[in-house]
Amino acid sequence: MKLNAVAATKILSIITPLSFSYGLGTPVSNDIKIVGLPGGGTETLPSMYVKSFPRWFIPSTRASTLDDAGERCIAEPLYGANVHVDDGAGFVDPTSTTDLWWPWDLRRLQIRPTIDVLIRNGQLSYASAGIDVRVPNDVTENGETWYNYGMNSQPLARQWTSFSNIYDPMFRVECLIGHQVTGDETNDSDSGNNGIAWEKICAGQATRSIAEDAVIFISKLDDSSPLSSGFHIVSFPLSDKWNDLPPLKEVESVKDENGVELDGVQYKITCIATPEPDAAELLSMDDGLIELSGTSVLNVDVSRTQAGSKSEYLPDAYKPLYLKKSEN
Repeated sequence: MKLNAVAATKILSIITPLSFSYGLGTPVSNDIKIVGLPGGGTETLPSMYVKSFPRWFIPSTRASTLDDAGERCIAEPLYGANVHVDDGAGFVDPTSTTDLWWPWDLRRLQIRPTIDVLIRNGQLSYASAGIDVRVPNDVTENGETWYNYGMNSQPLARQWTSFSNIYDPMFRVECLIGHQVTGDETNDSDSGNNGIAWEKICAGQATRSIAEDAVIFISKLDDSSPLSSGFHIVSFPLSDKWNDLPPLKEVESVKDENGVELDGVQYKITCIATPEPDAAELLSMDDGLIELSGTSVLNVDVSRTQAGSKSEYLPDAYKPLYLKKSEN
């Protein structure tokens, strides 16, 4: 189902931006910023508040409309992300706005670009660049695909934009990997990016079709759906293709002043939803200029962390992922 210009105009007229006043004064660094609002204004939301919203994901690019039998499809819950379902018991909250943790014993992680949509009482409010992260089933102990594989396993953008902006035919999402370079590796372009060399991991994907899918999706919600009331974040995939993240490097252990071993940052992932022609060029621009373009930005550090199978505090929900059957 595609929307004509008249239908799209009517739908955009019912999209409801939120208005919050918390009396917080100057925004703290962990706030989530909303840009691209009418008149060029911005708003901020406390990240801990946004992270309390239930999160859902759409399993494939067309699942938000109709399945093969013509039946309505329901978004799947992201276990641990404040979605109260029986199967989600025992999972930790996977959401992070700053980090993506990669336990050492998971041989592969994959990502795909998404548009994350904030829904309030069944109405569309904001959108952001996003990524789904998964452990593919061919590297898990129980042969299943895992999305929530522990803390800081499902990132969320810290800069969102008005939902109406993703209807712009120029708006698209690009995902890039950034490696720190030093010495002889550094060139002129890297110096403008704080010594980080960026390479594209996901091809640019237009967002307009996702805007249409999101409108169709909410139009099919009824009063029995848990998404019809309250705040929810739903991730709509831009592609069904999953991309392997660069593998973790074996690095010498680093210890702090107390002798505690630290796990270092391996590289950065930045996902950008923007109408600008060169997403990579935005990475060297001042934050204020990026805000003026209505661009949404997800930016996280990928860090190697302790092997899940070695954790003495491993929750029961994760034992099928990390432990062999004989160890469960």
